[in-house]
Parts: sequence; C-alpha cells; structure tokens
Amino acid sequence: MGVVCAGRGVVEDSGGGLFGGVSVGEELPALGFDPGDSGFIAPPADRSSVEVAVDPNSDRLQLLEPFPAWDGEDFVALPVLDGAAPDAGDVDGPTATAVGTR
Repeated sequence: MGVVCAGRGVVEDSGGGLFGGVSVGEELPALGFDPGDSGFIAPPADRSSVEVAVDPNSDRLQLLEPFPAWDGEDFVALPVLDGAAPDAGDVDGPTATAVGTR
C-alpha cells in the first residue's frame, strides 16, 4: 500500500482518502472572544490580612524575608564581574572591575 501526501490530505494509491479534507477553522469565534477574566479574583484592598501558606518541607517554594528598606543612598563604583570568557593568556579568568572605570 503506497501513500501519497496530496494538498487536500493523505491519499492511498487507489485514490481513497485515509483522512478527511482540509481542516477549516473559524474566522472569528461564533460566541465572541473570551474576555479572559472569568477566573480572576481581585486581591482585597487591605492585604495585611492575606496569608500565603507554603509547606515548610517544600523543595521548590520558600517564603522570602522582606528586604531592608532603601536608605536613599545610591551605590557608587560597584564591582561588576565581567562575564566574558577569559582570554587564552588570562589564567585568572574574568576580573572584577568598578563600573565607570573603563
């Protein structure tokens, strides 16, 4: 049994079709588009009463402690690790350099 792929589906050598004709989709949904908010529940205005429960034995999730508030001071001349591959002659690999010093 030989099978040939034709423009309108897969056809056997005998001419009989193995699958129906060309698939046809809708140009626009008959019932309109789903607005997408059917399962959305807005958070409460006062979120202080919201508790997030995470299994303490979870290997995937953990609750983070809040970061300290920003003190208003910007960081200056931070060392940044150069992510480029080391040169053949550079045996130490990437080096830390201060931002703005190049």
